[in-house]
Amino acid sequence: MGYTVLYFTDLVVEKDEPYPFERAFKTAVCVKTCPSGDKSVPIDCKTNSEIENCNSVEITANRYDTSNYFGYCDPEISWDKLSERQKVDWKKILLQLRSNGIGHTLHEFREQ
Repeated sequence: MGYTVLYFTDLVVEKDEPYPFERAFKTAVCVKTCPSGDKSVPIDCKTNSEIENCNSVEITANRYDTSNYFGYCDPEISWDKLSERQKVDWKKILLQLRSNGIGHTLHEFREQ
């Protein structure tokens, strides 16, 4: 099995960044399976120019439970476990995902 699922390593974006969706993809990596929040289990990923080590302190500090949702590792944590900044920024990312046709369709499908 290859690295076919996208995991966002950083749900926090810069305060005034106009396109948080772009940063989210820059800090995303392809993984074999969506990781859990268990920091003792290594993330098996394909590194890239932005992420050289998927198990670095910077990456594991922001780790969260996920599940595979149409090829994306969707956060599976309750909102109370996210920091306030992660909540705000994840909502920005979701809004941008939903603003295109495919993202909107996937969101509608999931909400059913």
